[in-house]
Amino acid sequence: MILELLTNPYEKVYFLGDIVDPWESSIELVANLVRPLRERVFDEPNRYAIIPGNHDPLKLLSGLFPPETIARNGMLFEQFGNNLYLLLHGHQFDYGLRLYTTLVRPIEKLLTGSMSRWWDTMIHRYYAYRIIGPVERRAAWNARKNKQVHGIIMGHTHAPKIILTPRLNYLNPGAFFGVPPNNSVIEWDGSNFNLLWT
Repeated sequence: MILELLTNPYEKVYFLGDIVDPWESSIELVANLVRPLRERVFDEPNRYAIIPGNHDPLKLLSGLFPPETIARNGMLFEQFGNNLYLLLHGHQFDYGLRLYTTLVRPIEKLLTGSMSRWWDTMIHRYYAYRIIGPVERRAAWNARKNKQVHGIIMGHTHAPKIILTPRLNYLNPGAFFGVPPNNSVIEWDGSNFNLLWT
């Protein structure tokens, strides 16, 4: 999918976070996975925008990609047609994730040293069924506060979808990895958004 994004003549490509994930992989593996993307971004920095996710340490991203391509405040406002959209990863509105990373995860590390595969699966299932909806609603609610914003484009929930309403459009391309592993791309064709499945 990354190679498709790199070779397709899109005018601009937005990555909505969780690109490197050093906690799940070795730094060497991360470097190998992002090398083709990194080379293309350095060749055409104006064509790419990278929005950090909860698995993207800003220091590591800054070492991999040109600084002008990284949305350091975690969000972008972009115009699509006549409408203004807010682009972000979405973890900013995941209060369960904050609780997990600040309280539960340190206790797990202290007791077990690392998270077991079973526990990892249970956490992802809990997120898939209990967290996705509230996170999306909080993100949409905050986007609505800005009267000029017509839509929100976010990732984080691993649930690809497009929901169009008169007040606010919600778009999510899903995720490359994780549970569920729903891979997709949202394409703006000049007049409409389309969800492309792979």
